[in-house]
Order: sequence, then C-alpha cells, then structure tokens
Amino acid sequence: MGYEVGIGKWLSMSPKEQEEYLLWAEGQRAKELETLTYEEAAKQLFNVLRWGASLPFYNRPDTPCGVGSVIDPSICHLGLPPEPVAKTYRFLENTGNSYLITGGVASRILGEPCCLTANLSAIVYVRQENLPTLLMKAKADGFQFDEHESLENAKKCFCFRMQMGFLRVDCMVATTTFETEILSRSLTIPLVDYSIRIPSPEDLILMKLIAYRDQDVVDIKNIALRNRGKLDVTYMRQWAEAWHRADSQSQILSRLEKLLEYLKQIP
Repeated sequence: MGYEVGIGKWLSMSPKEQEEYLLWAEGQRAKELETLTYEEAAKQLFNVLRWGASLPFYNRPDTPCGVGSVIDPSICHLGLPPEPVAKTYRFLENTGNSYLITGGVASRILGEPCCLTANLSAIVYVRQENLPTLLMKAKADGFQFDEHESLENAKKCFCFRMQMGFLRVDCMVATTTFETEILSRSLTIPLVDYSIRIPSPEDLILMKLIAYRDQDVVDIKNIALRNRGKLDVTYMRQWAEAWHRADSQSQILSRLEKLLEYLKQIP
C-alpha cells in the first residue's frame, strides 16, 4: 500500500486536506480490495489464521507473544483445516439442513481478509420440531453445550451457542422472510477440500445495518468498498424501506442512505 503519510505530514494538513486525503486513501484501498475474488480472500483469511496458529502462546491472554502482539489462545485453534473449524463446517454441511456462515468469517471474505476472528456465526434453517435432532447430532459430533438451555434458547430467542474446543459457535435459527431471501441469494465459496455458504454482500450489509455495533460499522464499510459499483442498491433499499414502514423508529434506512452517500464521495 502506498497511501500512508507520516505523523508530521498529517499534522501539517488542514482539516479539509485531512478529510480529502482520507477519502482519497479509502478509494485507493477499495481499488486494492476490488482485485480480490471471494475465493482468494478466503484463502488469505485462512492463511492469516494458520499464521496465528503457528505463533507461540501462553494461557494468560495479557502476556505478549510473538512480535509486539497478544495472541489469544482461542485464535491458535482456528487454523484451517483441521479441527475445530473444518469440523464445524462439515457438521453444518451434513446435518440435512441449509445453513449460512455469517459474522466475522463472512465479513472477512466479502470485505477485508486481514483480520482474525475467534468465533464462528451461522444461520441454520431448521424447523422447531427438528431442533432436538439437530442438537443431538451436534453433541454426537463433539460440540459442547447444555442441551436443555440450548433448546430453550433456540425456541424462545431463536439462537443457541455451542463450543468446539476453543472455538465458539453461535447459531441463529432462521424464522423470517428476510432470512429465507438471504439463503436464496447466498454464495458458495470453494475451499481446499470442502466449501462454505455465505450471504451475498448486500444481505450481509443489511444484517449488519440492523445490529450496527462498532465492529459492524467497520465491516459494513469494508464490504461496501470491496463491492462498490456492484451492489444491488435497489434491493437493499427495498428491505430497508420495508423495515422502516413496519417500525418508524427503525434507523436501518437512514444508516443505509448514510453509507451510500459515503460511497459517492470515494474517488
């Protein structure tokens, strides 16, 4: 990357020059991201994860390891493959239910693949009456969780959490028309010896516009920059407007318009 400036140069700029520079730098970063295919981004992400797994670590997360970095022990178990990430993917693939990988993994593949993530999120498309069978299969495959608590959470809150070694797996049970639409528009990303399914860039942006936590805001920007000029804006507006009509207090539409306005400023 050739668009960094030193502290002295930055401090010498006027506020207007700083603002213009940041927009220009984002445009340069977007051009770099646009050259990556999703498959290449997935490979880059998994290489970073393997690199993390190769570094020494201690059981105290506050102990510096490697070169000027702190390696959380959970990250060191995210090398792909083998366990536990590959096993989680294969479990989802073999349950007989549709699924989508969301969260940090999908964000890195569709956005910027240089960051580590220590948990895995998924949407599972399973009927309520089939939840006990799904959880029984998960337990047989080595996932750790409280069966009664997970079943209650899945029924009441439409989500449950499992553990595979140091990997946390958060599952949402699909219940809405939007989640059905996400599945129909999903992408299949081939890996070394298996593939995973993730939402389209538009759908992942919409999901993150709903949650809108600090990391979501960062992910939204990266995904939008990576896919600028290719996003189906009409589709995104249709959902955002529908949610606004259903709840006038919803901020999703205004967040989307703010994002689209930001993209227009990127050279």
